[in-house]
Amino acid sequence: FGSAADVQAHLQNIGPHVQRISELQALYETALATGADDSVDRRGTGRNLATKAADAKPQLQELLVTFDTIEPPPLLAPFHRDVRKLINLRLDAYGKTIKGWDAELAGGEHEAIYGEVEKTLAEANQLIQALNEQMVQITTSLASAASATSP
Repeated sequence: FGSAADVQAHLQNIGPHVQRISELQALYETALATGADDSVDRRGTGRNLATKAADAKPQLQELLVTFDTIEPPPLLAPFHRDVRKLINLRLDAYGKTIKGWDAELAGGEHEAIYGEVEKTLAEANQLIQALNEQMVQITTSLASAASATSP
């Protein structure tokens, strides 16, 4: 993946961004904790999901801008690109959530839009699994490099 120092530095640079992506998704998902009658049923309403999406979306857009200023080592470019893709998938899902709520308020077709939100979030979740697997490979490689250079 490159020199251990470069890889380590890159992981430190993107670490806060990755953590913030998770925090913003957790914020969005708090809307799933309550339904229309505030009972715990893991089913959000268009209104409460759109409110959380509207809160998270500008923060995630700002995060993307700062993330794009980070230059990855060449061999970590695919990993970096996948993290960027994750950010964009989340942004897309949040935008669709807001669009779905707007359509619902207007009395228009919103179920298909919410279906798109679910597909986009599912794709993001699959990407997270792939990123986690890549991270294991990267940290294993770092650990091997560290043990190879230890006296």
